[in-house]
Amino acid sequence: DGLAYMLRHWFVPVIIYVISS
Repeated sequence: DGLAYMLRHWFVPVIIYVISS
């Protein structure tokens, strides 16, 4: 699913950013 792929690839860096911030 293209939407699930896009959502995952947007969500993962945001989670990493929040954790490292």
